[in-house]
Amino acid sequence: MAPILPTIKKGIGGKNDVPLVSINISSAESYGFEKSANAPISVSAASALTGALNYLVENPTHHLTIGDTKLLFWAESYDPFAEIFGQLLDKRPDSGESKELSSYLDSLRKGKLPYELQNKGRFFVLGLAPNSARISVRFWHVDNIDSLALKIGKHFSDVQIIPDKKDIQTFNPSLWQLLIETAVRHESQNIKPNLAGPFLQSILTGTPYPTSLLALLMDRVRSEQDSQKTKKIGLYRAAFIKAILNRNYSKEITMSLDTSRNSIPYLLGRLFAVLEKIQEEALGGNVNATIKDKYFASASTTPRRVFPLLIKLTQNHLKKLSAENKGRAVNKEKLLGEIMDRLQNFPSSLALEDQGEFSIGYYHQRQDFFKKKEHTSTETED
Repeated sequence: MAPILPTIKKGIGGKNDVPLVSINISSAESYGFEKSANAPISVSAASALTGALNYLVENPTHHLTIGDTKLLFWAESYDPFAEIFGQLLDKRPDSGESKELSSYLDSLRKGKLPYELQNKGRFFVLGLAPNSARISVRFWHVDNIDSLALKIGKHFSDVQIIPDKKDIQTFNPSLWQLLIETAVRHESQNIKPNLAGPFLQSILTGTPYPTSLLALLMDRVRSEQDSQKTKKIGLYRAAFIKAILNRNYSKEITMSLDTSRNSIPYLLGRLFAVLEKIQEEALGGNVNATIKDKYFASASTTPRRVFPLLIKLTQNHLKKLSAENKGRAVNKEKLLGEIMDRLQNFPSSLALEDQGEFSIGYYHQRQDFFKKKEHTSTETED
């Protein structure tokens, strides 16, 4: 029996090399057993497992770090999948993807398994984190490569949404790019501990995302102002919210604007976007703060208190816009009427998941304005 376990390299995240199992104080001993006798293992097995873990920690194609969790992963027989797995989930600084990876993702999002990933054996994922004098095992997951690949594809299908920039051809956000949307000031160190592990597990198992994610995202939406770092409802945040609503709450929200959707929260989000657009067009660039800056948080939580005031203000904006461009004013007023005709009344409050749907309705409507503007510009250039 090995008296003590060899240490794992500090690449796990700690300052020093630490063991996977450590019983180094008397209070941790039990039933008269000392040190590793509490978790007996042979010398050869201890050497083998430590050597394997150290190899994975040093090999960039077999590990990545998300939040405070170091992921180690390897295949039973088809090692190339380890590199694919890392590319699927890791933050890619160059924001690029290989043609092979893009092809895989396109198939997986449609629920189709590429031939290269069929019947390739098992795949292993180990989540580790530093914890005082030893390494903490966050999670351990084993699955067949074909089953695992399809579950990852389902996640990427869930997060698909219309992009907010015309130059984005493919949208496959990494775990980091999604989790950073929950962080204060959009900084990695502010991602909540113990969040990355459960989030990854939900992807690998195809189960609902952690329940805390939507609350964290909506808190950022309510408390943040638009900046160069982030938007209240930018592409990644909107994609994450939409994925959670569809997977956890069965909302069945589409990728882009759904003009046939009669859900009250979705219509309210669209209505808010229209009111903001009317204000922008009426006042041009002379707006220090739009209604989004002042009223978005309250409109998405207590609509009855806010929308009557906003609609009253909008009448003045419509008059000004009509004096400058009657056609635009008529079009906006028509859209405003179409949405309001489907709203019987304004609810006094919205539940958390409805606040999320409000945000997606707002994002979809804003992107539809952007799309129409691009289409008009293209026609003019021709």
